[in-house]
Amino acid sequence: AGSFGSTPVVLVTNPATRAASGWGTAAPSWLAALDGTHPLAVPELETNSAGMLGMQALWQVGGKKAPAERRLAAALLRSGRSAVPTEGEALRAVAKGATGQPLVVTSERAMLAVNAASARPDLVAVFPSEGSPALDYPVYRVAPEARTASQGAGVDAVVAALTGAEGLAAARAAYLRSPDGSAPPAGAGGRVVRMPSPGAVEQGRFLVRLASIAKPSRVLVVVDVSESMRAAVPGTGLSRVQVAGKAAATAGDLLTDASSVGLWVFAVNLDGGAPYAKVAAVRPLGTALGGRTHRQVLVSSLLGLDERLAPGGTGLYRTARDAVRAAREEFDPRAVNTVVLMTDGTDEFGGGLTREQLVRTLTVEAGSAPDRPVRLVGIGIGPSADLGALRAMVAPTGGKAYRAETPAELRQVLLDVLARRG
Repeated sequence: AGSFGSTPVVLVTNPATRAASGWGTAAPSWLAALDGTHPLAVPELETNSAGMLGMQALWQVGGKKAPAERRLAAALLRSGRSAVPTEGEALRAVAKGATGQPLVVTSERAMLAVNAASARPDLVAVFPSEGSPALDYPVYRVAPEARTASQGAGVDAVVAALTGAEGLAAARAAYLRSPDGSAPPAGAGGRVVRMPSPGAVEQGRFLVRLASIAKPSRVLVVVDVSESMRAAVPGTGLSRVQVAGKAAATAGDLLTDASSVGLWVFAVNLDGGAPYAKVAAVRPLGTALGGRTHRQVLVSSLLGLDERLAPGGTGLYRTARDAVRAAREEFDPRAVNTVVLMTDGTDEFGGGLTREQLVRTLTVEAGSAPDRPVRLVGIGIGPSADLGALRAMVAPTGGKAYRAETPAELRQVLLDVLARRG
């Protein structure tokens, strides 16, 4: 029957942070504002429509395809590091802080409500240059055919009050704009550009991706430490194993403390005849371990992988099978469970599995445990990596195989792994 009011989705921070960013005079784009340079908070993402629409705006402006999904993943993963329990708590914390506070993805109405409780306007809105999605407050008549004449007249009177001048005044008192975005309440900015909404099919696809990316991660990282990983990566001054370790440490920095990560290394006969060794168990990154966090232990291990290089070949197939089995045994139904395997070669483990045996085993075991899906992701580092073998290995698990020749490509691949988890 109409709308009671509306409020735009904005990026909220305090005046000092906005001034330091240079956004007081020139509005940033959604891509620039959420590029990872600035801390980000998206409180109550699973239930807060403003947060969902803000993330949708980033995805929409980014082109709605794979690059946009990687940006979305990076933003969500970073926001998890600074997230707070509720929208109100997030806004009040930013209001009290100094320069460098997070950008809170929220509604103008929520910002104005917090400002109204303060003696001075502690919060300001950043309106991205492409426009803002809007939250609408619609008025619906429910089952009008079931009403008597007098009931219908009563409903008409209420609808008229809500959608007329009286309703507009009440909406402004509740920190809302008029339905078309004009007539801003006290303390709000001027008219804002409303970003068009995607169609229903696109919006449904976005929500599926959002739900997948927003879930916690449970990742077992498995890195090749055979002697060939000592080879230099042109133009970097680093070896292949150093590039792998640095890229994994950088990607892991995006994960929240609630995400769980572990580390194996593999070559040939590393541990009692097995081609792999377990360096760190899969546990939450924020876990305290003897004065350090699990995150710190992992980063130290990843940056020291060159000290673990071992002579001989690569036990690729046996390692992949046992890593997927280990991940399935410790499966977490609340998280996305993934094994990420990085190698520069092919299988050279005498007495190990053949490719066909591995594929058949992974297929059978995945089919027998459909309620515990573990995705295997293979990353070939350098030109000698057997991409055909990696593709065959990951197929039974619904995973994907990549080739990365440079550090920049490897970082991009790892971010793609975090973005494409469903």
